[in-house]
Amino acid sequence: MKRTPVIGLNMSSTAPENGGGRDLFVPGGYIDAIESAGGIPLCIPPNENIRAILPLLNGLLFIGGLDYRPEHYGGHDQPEHELVDARRDRFDMALAGFILEDTPLPVLGICGGHQLLAITRGGALIQDIRTEWAPPQGGSPLPHAKPERSGPEAAAFLHPLRIRENSLIAKATGIGPEETLAVNSFHHQAIHPDRI
Repeated sequence: MKRTPVIGLNMSSTAPENGGGRDLFVPGGYIDAIESAGGIPLCIPPNENIRAILPLLNGLLFIGGLDYRPEHYGGHDQPEHELVDARRDRFDMALAGFILEDTPLPVLGICGGHQLLAITRGGALIQDIRTEWAPPQGGSPLPHAKPERSGPEAAAFLHPLRIRENSLIAKATGIGPEETLAVNSFHHQAIHPDRI
């Protein structure tokens, strides 16, 4: 009998208020996507016992959220309200490092999770696309961050993406070498192409 894959997800947290505790959560879209693909989502809170959980997993999804701390990749200071809380930051960095270096588990990083995987492996980020990046072909950067867009199309903002021929994503999507894939963007950071 084939086992239904169990996919672990890291979790976001709210900052403690007035001396109270923090709330942990995973946006429902991640849960729905794993379930619709035939998997079982398993949310993993920041904890010290990750090795005990790993035998239960068949893969791991690193979710998005606020920004990871810039000291991981030599970035400049950011306001605290833009950053994941320190406990999540420490846990996610340790978990990503362990998963990538010491396990054969398949991994997917979405938005901040993708950036986490890059900085865990020594990459750097463009810390703010709008103010720190000029496209190689000139012109203005795409308005990636949600606050940079307005109107009814803001929630469904799409832009074209060219896929490298014969890459895993080209095979998964069936996109040919002359086609583009429409993708959404709600991030203001990106992996720096000079330090992948």
